Amino acid sequence: MTEFEKPESIAGDPAENSTASVTEHQPPGCTPAEARHKPVIRAKMLVAAATAIAIIAGLYLVNRWTARVASHSHAARAQHPMAPRFSLRDMNGNKLDLADYRGKVVLLDFWATWCGPCRLEIPGLVELQERYRERGLAVIGVLSQDDPSNVPSFYREFRMNYHVALGDDDGKVANLYGCCFGLPTTFVIGRDGRIYATHVGAAPDLYFKNEVKELLAANGDTEVKDFKVGRGTETE
Repeated sequence: MTEFEKPESIAGDPAENSTASVTEHQPPGCTPAEARHKPVIRAKMLVAAATAIAIIAGLYLVNRWTARVASHSHAARAQHPMAPRFSLRDMNGNKLDLADYRGKVVLLDFWATWCGPCRLEIPGLVELQERYRERGLAVIGVLSQDDPSNVPSFYREFRMNYHVALGDDDGKVANLYGCCFGLPTTFVIGRDGRIYATHVGAAPDLYFKNEVKELLAANGDTEVKDFKVGRGTETE
């Protein structure tokens, strides 16, 4: 061997074998230190994710429980709340005050001339007004989200036989009743001035008929404790 020749590696060299062994078992792209820490990082991430899920689930259950308690409490306090009083003008400019209807059963209908479901519902209201007027029913329409100038021709076309209140352009009366997410919205008010039912959308005529008859049978300021929404008796 000359002085310029490099000695060949010895097959049994322990240092060289040790290096080869470490390199062979490393995951591609990471150092031995990174390989040791990866399981620890994964474990921490799993614990953090599980904790986050547990917190979210806990908050959801607490929120559901709180909402349920609040709902039951509200129902117990105000099953049949008093109808908010208001005063507007009718088509002829006369004062229309809900307080003047105390002792009557009132169907308070928030409606508009452009509302398709209102057009379907109004003939039934006209029939109810005609049939039960003498027994103490008063249907009141409150124009909502509409131009009052549209009312006279519509009133004649549908042969409406009940009072229509105008002037709630700013929606103050509608807001008093928490209305309206949809038109028509009709509140069924008893002789005692309490709201017994709320119908969003065109309700079946039979619902109104049954509710009206049930409330007409009540006396004065007596609250109807067992009122059945839409399923009153069928007797006259």
